[in-house]
Amino acid sequence: MEEKILKKTAIVVLAAALTACVTVPFFPQIRAAAEEWAAAAEEKRTREERKKRELTELGLLEYNNRQLGENAVQDGRLRLELPLGVSGNDLELTEDYVTQTVSITIPYAGEDYLYEYPMTGRSDPLKRITFGSSQKYGTIELITNQVYELETDFDEDYFYIRFLTPHEVYDKVVVVDAGHGGDDPGVTKQGICEKDIDLDIVLKLKEILEASADRSIGVYYTRTSDTNP
Repeated sequence: MEEKILKKTAIVVLAAALTACVTVPFFPQIRAAAEEWAAAAEEKRTREERKKRELTELGLLEYNNRQLGENAVQDGRLRLELPLGVSGNDLELTEDYVTQTVSITIPYAGEDYLYEYPMTGRSDPLKRITFGSSQKYGTIELITNQVYELETDFDEDYFYIRFLTPHEVYDKVVVVDAGHGGDDPGVTKQGICEKDIDLDIVLKLKEILEASADRSIGVYYTRTSDTNP
């Protein structure tokens, strides 16, 4: 048994020695080829990185989707990767229906967040994306092409957003417009502006509707303060 093992070991050593004898003279060429390949790969990576940096935030999302192919938007959601140590509960999300802007504040999302943690998924509801960071937070603003209700979820690594039209959520949809506002007072009589009466009525209506148990009606307001949308 030991003799067989020794023979096999001798054959392996001999084969290795022969391979070394054949390849050693070509080591400089092999090394040069390897270095050339590594340099070409690095140049390609640098070129791709430069190309990505020239894209808008929305263009970067669409680029990421192309890289992933069919798997990018298969579940119809937008996917944000969470920075290391950040939970989905740590994100702050607000929505302005008038400007159709969704703001997402993410802890520890630095200026390179969108490059280090690629955003992927559904892009067709979006007109524009902006991103800015300061101190320990970064903020993504999603400007949508219409009013959407958001359905959010998260797991250990990602935060997900699904865009739903109001009629997918509610049986009835109502838009309440408090006329005028801001620098447009409307009719003024005895020191009382029409815009203020309109706003008082709308705020009282909002109070009544929000106290209602009926959640089958979705109500949207063009303004709830002294502004002119």
